[in-house]
Amino acid sequence: MNTALALQRAGNLEPRTLDDHLSEFCGSSASAPQALDTHGLIEAVATHCGVTVDELVGRGRTRQVANAGAIAMAALVAQRRSLAQVAAIFDGRDKSTVKEASDRGRVLLESEPALRARIMPDRP
Repeated sequence: MNTALALQRAGNLEPRTLDDHLSEFCGSSASAPQALDTHGLIEAVATHCGVTVDELVGRGRTRQVANAGAIAMAALVAQRRSLAQVAAIFDGRDKSTVKEASDRGRVLLESEPALRARIMPDRP
């Protein structure tokens, strides 16, 4: 902004050129949100659900931890991680457990649009 004012005072500012440059700048810096990496996704879910990362990926069975884990599993599966890869992240759980939890997590995510937008920005 200061540069634009200095150029205007010097008589070197053309509004049309400025508009073009500002449009380019704003377009390049306002890119679409990127999908989170595995660690970022797990941290975001843990924070949103009020659990720690260790609780989320561990074997805790409270409703809060189980729901957080299900949401994270659903998001990781949606990112095309295999059930075996997700199972390894979650303390070596069985693939069938991951499948069931991720199915439940998808339903939970439907009721959490803000979290869904944060952890799955490329999904409608």
